[in-house]
Amino acid sequence: MLPHRAQRSGSSQKLIASAVVVAGGDGKRFGGDKLSQLVGEKTILERVVNSLASAGLSEILVVVETEKIVPGSARVVVEEEHSIRAAILTGLRMAAHRRIFLAAGDMPFLNPHTIRWQISLAPSTIPVWKNGFLEPLHSVVGKNLEKFLEDGVKLGEAILASGAESVPAELFPEHEFFNVNTREDLEMARRTLREELRSSSP
Repeated sequence: MLPHRAQRSGSSQKLIASAVVVAGGDGKRFGGDKLSQLVGEKTILERVVNSLASAGLSEILVVVETEKIVPGSARVVVEEEHSIRAAILTGLRMAAHRRIFLAAGDMPFLNPHTIRWQISLAPSTIPVWKNGFLEPLHSVVGKNLEKFLEDGVKLGEAILASGAESVPAELFPEHEFFNVNTREDLEMARRTLREELRSSSP
């Protein structure tokens, strides 16, 4: 359940922070370009960018393998090498602000209110489950993360080593961290959205 503070933290006020969206995967498990698939009336990538824009991030960088068109006010950045580590390093180097929200391009249920709440908690944060599992692609990081990634530290461990505070992942909405890797995941995302729309209709 999202804390009361998080539920009320939405605002049109701009945040002095960048978003780096890792969107350069080759879609092998999915069997094609998953980010262009529709969940509701928007593509997965549109949903991600719209959520980040609604959260008030000052800058949204979508890091891709090759040049492509991205939705909204997001800016395309081509990764220096093809890997998640390289994509994040590219985004960190190109980001205009020292605080950066990391996300994946295949997370259709990012929540703008949660993002703002998480950014308000501390200069840098990473969601951590009770079993110790980390959610690095829903983290607030600083430019200093670059040093740890360059030293070869694994992403989640690098974020913690860079000074990020742990946030209980259980405080986030149920589907916040859901990402689409397979066709089955896509169908699950569509079902989840339909159920959410039904439950919210009068």
